Amino acid sequence: MTVGGKIPFKNGSRLSGAVAHERLENVSQQDVVESPQIDQQRTAIIALSRAEVQWDFPVGEMHLLTWGAVVGEETLKQEQVRDEAAGITSVQEITSGAKRENIETYLQDDIFLSDCFELLPGIRYQNDSDFGSFVAPKLNLMFKPAAFVNFRIGYGKGYRVPNLRERFFFFDHSALGYRIIGNPDLQPEESDSFQLGLEMWRGKTVHGEISLFYNRIKNLIDTRLNPEKSLATGLQIFDYQNVTRAVTEGAEFSGRFLFWRYFTFKAGYTYLWAKDTDLDKWLPQRPRHQVKAGLDFGQSDWGTNIIIRAVYQSKEFVDTQNIVTSPAWTTFDLKLNQSTGEHTTLFIGVDNITDKHRDPNRSEFDDFRPNTPRFIYAGIRIKL
Repeated sequence: MTVGGKIPFKNGSRLSGAVAHERLENVSQQDVVESPQIDQQRTAIIALSRAEVQWDFPVGEMHLLTWGAVVGEETLKQEQVRDEAAGITSVQEITSGAKRENIETYLQDDIFLSDCFELLPGIRYQNDSDFGSFVAPKLNLMFKPAAFVNFRIGYGKGYRVPNLRERFFFFDHSALGYRIIGNPDLQPEESDSFQLGLEMWRGKTVHGEISLFYNRIKNLIDTRLNPEKSLATGLQIFDYQNVTRAVTEGAEFSGRFLFWRYFTFKAGYTYLWAKDTDLDKWLPQRPRHQVKAGLDFGQSDWGTNIIIRAVYQSKEFVDTQNIVTSPAWTTFDLKLNQSTGEHTTLFIGVDNITDKHRDPNRSEFDDFRPNTPRFIYAGIRIKL
């Protein structure tokens, strides 16, 4: 649940704020078919609360200052209930108060140096109840050499503390051969990020963007197979671990082209180079290539809208030693919307036309292709 609002002022400033609360409940059960009762049930409840305020105010003609503050709280409770011959037993699996509070404040100045140059420095202060304080600066510059071109360059310091799920959560799917457990010894993740970007357009007909990025990461928080715990239990045991040093770099290309009045073609390509530099291995679950494309047809006079989507993703490594790979895959989706009146729309579609999906004989941690096979649907949408 989120509640928020904005208040504009005559001097051009604006005050905005929001309050949000989220409650997530996860229930897993283990049951022996021959027994009438549920033999084991584990219930985890994660509660997230957050309040934020932001004030944007101009200073003269060259500066737009932004100040903001965030206060948050996160709690995690997890209980296991067993129904055994000796009776029902209840165990609180997280006994040492899984709770964290955080306070953040930030300040940035959007400086309009000229019609062609815009500078955006900023700084963020964070204080976490479990990990203390951290200061993260950033600096971005935009250069506009022509009316239809934007060039951007930027640097930012990143910082993320592990959440309670990553530190304490116990997800038991032993019946399917695996468990995911938290790691209370996780350390915060730090990064230095550099970006270059070029944006060009021609009216509403053509639009394109190219961006290059480089991230140097310390203590990257990642999910990995734990060989020792797996060998001891006979299951696949995954836990959250810190990757001491990692580097991710690559490029993103995207474009949009409007043609023949009713057609819009959109496409994007991402190249990712991601390595654990300590092991000199590729980071798992990070495909090198990804392509997304779409073609839209819209004819408002007919009330017709046709959407075609395609996604390609290259193979990716499953394990840290780069031995097992998840296959490459391509999917196509098609959807037709047809207005039949002022308040009604008929729709029909097919997701994953080529029926590319995960092999049911492989673990979901060995095969990262889509979970859902071909799906055909139809219906009517009514607006009251």
